[in-house]
Formats: sequence, C-alpha cells, structure tokens
Amino acid sequence: FRISCIKMAVEERSSFVNENFDELQSEDSKESLEQKKLERSDEVHYDLPTVTIKDLEEVPVLELNDTLKAPTPPGEIKSDETDDDGYSPVIRPDTKGMTTIAPSQATATLNTLNGGESGSSDVDETSHRSLPHTPPLFHQYDVIQPNVLRHDDSNVFDLQVSIVSHEKHVISKTESFMMYKINTTSLRPRHLFEKPEYVVWRRYKDFEWLYNQLEKNYPTLILPPLPGKQISRYFDHMNEAFVEERQKCLDQFLWRLGVHPFFSYDHNFKMFLTAESSDFSSHVTESTSGDNFLGKVSSSVKQVSTSMRLKHPDPYFIPHGKYFHSFSEKLGVLERIETRLQNERAGLASSNEDLSSIVYSWANSESQLGSTIRKFAGVFEANASALVGLNETNSTSFQLALKMYQLYSNSGVSAIKRRDALQLEYEIACEERDKKKKAHEEAVVAGKTDKIVKLAQEMEKCGVTAEHTQDQLTKSNEQLRVDIEKWMESKDTYLQEIFTNWTDNYLHYHERMFHEWEELLLLLRQLGQDSSPPPQTTPPSSIINNISNPNYDSISD
Repeated sequence: FRISCIKMAVEERSSFVNENFDELQSEDSKESLEQKKLERSDEVHYDLPTVTIKDLEEVPVLELNDTLKAPTPPGEIKSDETDDDGYSPVIRPDTKGMTTIAPSQATATLNTLNGGESGSSDVDETSHRSLPHTPPLFHQYDVIQPNVLRHDDSNVFDLQVSIVSHEKHVISKTESFMMYKINTTSLRPRHLFEKPEYVVWRRYKDFEWLYNQLEKNYPTLILPPLPGKQISRYFDHMNEAFVEERQKCLDQFLWRLGVHPFFSYDHNFKMFLTAESSDFSSHVTESTSGDNFLGKVSSSVKQVSTSMRLKHPDPYFIPHGKYFHSFSEKLGVLERIETRLQNERAGLASSNEDLSSIVYSWANSESQLGSTIRKFAGVFEANASALVGLNETNSTSFQLALKMYQLYSNSGVSAIKRRDALQLEYEIACEERDKKKKAHEEAVVAGKTDKIVKLAQEMEKCGVTAEHTQDQLTKSNEQLRVDIEKWMESKDTYLQEIFTNWTDNYLHYHERMFHEWEELLLLLRQLGQDSSPPPQTTPPSSIINNISNPNYDSISD
C-alpha cells in the first residue's frame, strides 16, 4: 500500500515534468509554468529532471512511524526545505469530490489500526493543503462505531464536530435559553474550510433550522434525528440532567452529519459550524424567506401520496420500508420495558432505603449485636445506591440510546415515503403527458389546427416535467440505496454497543451486590466461630450444673 502511494505520486510528477521539460529549461517560460501549476492546483514546486519507475528501486520502505514524503532527487531539495508558500514537499493524496486526510493524520490512523503509537512528524497539521487529482489514502465514509451515543473518531474522519459545553442565557425573569459551544476541526482543503478550527455558539432553534434545511435539500436521505424540546421525565427544561441529555443527543446529531458523505458538504451545515453570530442570523433569514410556500407544497404532496398508491412501486424499497417500521416498533417496545424496569428499580431502591433506616435504628438499641446489625443495614443501603446508579447509567447508555435510534429508524420510514411521493409525482406527470398525447392525436385526426398547436405545446411541457422528475427520481433512488446500506451496516455495530453497555451495567450492579453480601456472610461466619466453645468429648460438670440456672447467659447456648 505504501509503495503504491509513492508510485502514483512519482508517476504524477514524472508525467508533469516530461510534458513541460522544455519549459523547465527556459527561464523565460517560468511564469507560464507557474501558471500551469496553479491551474493544476499543484502545491509542490519541483524543478526536476525526468523521473521513472526505476528510480523507485532506491526508495526505502517506509515504516509506520515515518512521514509520507515525496522522494527527494539527489542534490535538488533537502528534506527540511519548503516550497514558495512555506509548505513542506509532502505527498497529499486527494481526489475531486472526496475528502482527504493529512499525511500526519494518515500516519496516526495507520498506527491506530495496527495497534501502535503514532509516530512523530515534521508536518504542521494545521497548515497542510491537499493536492487534487490523485487517489485518496482512505475512503472517509466508513461504518459508524458508536460509544453510547457517539464514537471517538479523531483518527478516522476529516471533519470532527463536538459540543464541548453549554451555557444558560437569561433574557428576563420569565425567559431564558441554553447556548451550546460547538468545536469543529477540519482537515479538508482550504476551498471548503478556510481555517482548521472553528468555535461557535448555537441554541436549540438553530439546530431545528439546520434540520429543516437538510430535510428540504435532501428529502430522500435518512436524516439523523433531533432530540425533542421536552423529555417526559423532566418537567423543567433548564434542569441540568435534562440539558446534559439534550447535549449528548445534539452532539450525536452533529457527529452523524459530519461523517455523512452528503450532509457534511452541505452549505447550510458549513454555515452552522463556521459563521459568526451576525452572519449566521442573516443566512438563516435569507434561507427561510420562501419556506412557507415550500412547506405548503410539500404538505400537499404528502397528502396526495397517502391517498393514492403507486402503480409501479420499487421492489427494493418495499421490504426496507416494512423493516424500518417493524424495527422502530420493536425498539419502542424495548424502551417501554426498560422504563417499566426503571420504575420498579426506583421503588425497590426506596424500600431498601426505608429498610436500612429501620435496621440502623434497631442496631442502636443492641449492645452486643449492634455492629453486625449495622452491617446488614449497610448492605441494604448499598443495594439502594446501586439500584439508583443502575437506573442512571441505563437511562443514558440504553434507554436514551434506544429512543434516539428509534427516531433514526423513523427517519428511514420518512425518507422512503418522500421517495414514494417523488415517484408518484413522476407517474402523475407521465399520465398527464400521455393524456395530452392522446388528445393531440385525436385533434390531428379531426383536423383541428388551433387545438393541435395548443396540445403540442402542453404535451412538450408535460414531457419536460416528466423527464426532469425522472432524473430526480433516479438520483434519489441511488442515493437512498447507498444510505440504507450504510445505515444497515452501522446499525449492527451500534446495537451491539448499546446491548454491551446494558450488559456491563447489570454485571457491575450484581458484582457490587455480590461483594457486599459476601463480606456480610464472612462476618457472620467469623462471629459464629468466635462465639462457639472449643469442641470437647465430655462436657465440664460446671456447664451441666449451670444449665438449669436461670441466670446463666451464654451466647453459645
């Protein structure tokens, strides 16, 4: 793989030098050569003789900790020199329309995949620029590997988005809102992201605007869900626990958008991540100026699609639509069961706390057995605490994760319905075109000249509409197929992570309680051994004589 990367880079440089060899020899043509380099977006400026594949025999094999540098011709450029713009002559593979990773980032990724530590590099990651028209190191849209609600993707994707904190803004005594601090790190070319890092503040309604814009621009893609404005178990939307849960869900929403091959390149998404508050507000105002009319049109199309059936439904999307619907229902059942279990555990924890307080009161009235009874009370108290902790961890790592993925599967159902609405629009356009064509043929037979011209114009207009809708439908079908496949791949890994966390939570709870009861059992056994008399074959006469004594007090007896 490493040798292939070097070969492709050297062949690119070699072909360029061979094509412009005469110009390289002339100082008068230096300006035109520089212009050609700029047109090719080539940032490494080499004035080299012809390089062939045979020169690769002398190229050493790179180790994982080595920086991916272009082979330096003898006597031309030293390894520590830079080009005219101050950038090191480093191979930066890229391809038009796809994302790239900086060489140092690629090295770190290779080390991560191979279980090693990332090597040192003399390349400044914040100042790299990519070279187009050469094959990429990695395809960026990989299977999502979530951890609870997201996964540490620092060595996988070239656009990393995260919500790092939140802050309450008070307008008046009765009005306040939350602002979320969003940190974005980009390794993409400068014509996509001018700076390597951005920090912006956004409120919840800004997330809603972004969701609506993406749904409008990509109606047939599976859009990640947003958390609701309210959660049923929280009455105060400024409650810190509620804000923490919402922040995790919003962070997961942005993360899924950042790794998506279409959403991550949307202009509205870029403005959301990079624009200052004033520029962002102006952009929101401009983008929502015509949403009312579009919303009415989309709602009317949805009503038509629900009242009419497709004549020729796509056999690929029918089973997937049923699967999304069934999958969402099953996740809803699991989420409701977990809610019921949490309510039962909360009641059991309350009962254990009451029992613990009663046993503590009993222990205070006992002189000899007080310590042992207090240990019992401690076990009941620990059980109550462990049940509360189990509810807290399951509410985020299991219940909330299930709820968000249920909404995600509902997005799949909505995407397929919008695709069906587009196909219905195409079928209606085809029917209208056929009607106009039939009427035109009848007018030709009847010899109605005026009607013939009018129907010909209408037939042509219907044909253009049908062709345009067909192109949209074809494009939407292909994009949705790819999106469904990626969704299915990530779903297996995501559910595995959810249920693994759920199992770990229960194991941690039972291990903790087993430890508590084991300590109590050992204490009781030790107490029994200390209070028992040494074994004797013949009982002493003093014990026999004292058995009938009512004042005799012996724990062993």
